[in-house]
Amino acid sequence: MAIAFKKVSKRNPQQPTEAGKIYPQTVTMGNHLTLPEVAHRMKERSSLSYGDIQNVLTNFVEVVRTMLYDGQSVRIQDFG
Repeated sequence: MAIAFKKVSKRNPQQPTEAGKIYPQTVTMGNHLTLPEVAHRMKERSSLSYGDIQNVLTNFVEVVRTMLYDGQSVRIQDFG
């Protein structure tokens, strides 16, 4: 699966006379998915109910948010 990106030029603010460097910036395709839409898609692939999946995803988001607010790093294998 290819990742869509665009070229973005950025300059060093400490050296404004130098030419900017080119960096890739990812581009999203289409609309974003909401948590209920993700839960619905996951339901189609598993034996769990929509409510079970939505509960797990909601708790996952809350726990990760709390850990990040507490200054901890969160590393989830094969995610994003």
